[in-house]
Amino acid sequence: VLVIAGSKVSGNAGTGILLGSAAPSSRVEDCTVERNSDEGILVAATRGCAVIRNRVRDNAVGIGVLEGASPRVEGNDLAGNGTGIGVRGRGTNPVVVGNTVSGTRLTGVVMDEAALGRFEGNTVSGAGGAGIWVDDAGSAPDFSGNQVSASGAAGVLVTDGAGGCYRSNDLRGNAGGSWKLDRPGDLERTGNLEDTGRAPLDVLDMPDVQDRPAGAPGRPN
Repeated sequence: VLVIAGSKVSGNAGTGILLGSAAPSSRVEDCTVERNSDEGILVAATRGCAVIRNRVRDNAVGIGVLEGASPRVEGNDLAGNGTGIGVRGRGTNPVVVGNTVSGTRLTGVVMDEAALGRFEGNTVSGAGGAGIWVDDAGSAPDFSGNQVSASGAAGVLVTDGAGGCYRSNDLRGNAGGSWKLDRPGDLERTGNLEDTGRAPLDVLDMPDVQDRPAGAPGRPN
């Protein structure tokens, strides 16, 4: 088991810390990871890893999860990255709990290429584009109890057949409204606090937000 703890990793031309298939059940905790040209922390093709309580700043992507990996990502502070958290690929299924994602230049959280995942109790604020973007058929995450605010576009953008379950999230105060749905797949939306885009049992608030200009989210690389 590999444990990387209390370290500072910065200024790499590629990824700061990579956990691959040879590193199951490994942990990255209490580290500062900043100013790397690709991902600050990347978990690829491995299961049982944990990425906990790290400070992840000014990377192209703060934390990336791909190739079927299923880490626990908990209590991290991600600020000023291009994208905060990126999840990609069929079978990819992280548990993402209690993280703070702020000031991303593009999107706060991006999921695509049939990615799964459970997101609970995270705060996403100040994204340049959408707070959360879920793209592609087969992408079907579970978002519950998250707060998404001050995004330059919609709080949640769902495109190209993506689906998922969105329960009890606070999606108020985004420039493009709470939702933008562009050819979505099977969605469950229940008990969310919203500006616009009412769903069954959701609570509608701040109706004047629909008149605000919407920004354009950045596509994941």
